Amino acid sequence: MAEKDISEKLLEDYNDVFADIYNTLLFEKPFIEEAQLENGPTTSIYKKGNGKEAEQIRDVMKNYKENSLCICSLGIENQTGVDHTMPVRVMGYDYGSYRTMLKNNSTITPVTTIVLNFGDKCWSSAKSLHEMMQLPEDLKPYVENYKIRVYDIAFLSDNIINKFRSDFKVVAKFFKQRRLGRTEFMTEDDTPIKHVEAVSHFLSIFTKDERYRSVYTECIKPLEEKGESISMCHMLQYHIDKAMEKGLSQGLSQGLKVIIGTLKPYIPNVEDLHKVIIQNEIYADVTREQVQELYEEE
Repeated sequence: MAEKDISEKLLEDYNDVFADIYNTLLFEKPFIEEAQLENGPTTSIYKKGNGKEAEQIRDVMKNYKENSLCICSLGIENQTGVDHTMPVRVMGYDYGSYRTMLKNNSTITPVTTIVLNFGDKCWSSAKSLHEMMQLPEDLKPYVENYKIRVYDIAFLSDNIINKFRSDFKVVAKFFKQRRLGRTEFMTEDDTPIKHVEAVSHFLSIFTKDERYRSVYTECIKPLEEKGESISMCHMLQYHIDKAMEKGLSQGLSQGLKVIIGTLKPYIPNVEDLHKVIIQNEIYADVTREQVQELYEEE
């Protein structure tokens, strides 16, 4: 979990990415500017029931400032699955931020937090305190509610995804295409990636595939150093090259099986997989039916 948090923060901590996420998902317009964002405190102290102090750590926190004055504090919390306690957790994070302000000053500024769900399932649990309780209707007016804003990244519409202006557009598109089992994005999208290492690490952690990290070290970094523009196409080509290299060392028949097994996680569409394989002259005569048969065996 710590490694995952680091990868999330590595990408989202860039001001251009952070501002883009908030402007696109929450404000739905260019509301905050990256130049006016500063890192905020991600750690706050609270007292547990036994009276001992404990730390509470946010994922990412930014202060939005105008003329050196803090206008508001904005947080991002990341999830890869549904957590039914999230309304209480977010309430605790926001309270911790307010409490820190009061310790340092007599005034407070607004705090808001959004939750990004990177799972393959939509958020199906409570988005408010009231939803967490078996609360009688006649009591609702007397029990304070606390709502959270959750965004299911893999289910965003293409219209929303295309509004992103930072590398988060690549990330959002990746998660949606992965959920749908499509690969056109990786094979055709040549959108330049600005924070390539951060994106590579992000994908490596969330797919649990170290090869996304390897692609940066072995292939992408040298291209960056040459000043070349990097896109998802470069990442997929790396996986294709490695699969071919591995397969060709196994012999023709066994090699085809190795290639299909290696590329299947990246190209889940049989049609696309067949097109990639026959581009290699050694496998130019392989039929779609052969690929389909071996695909189903894997």
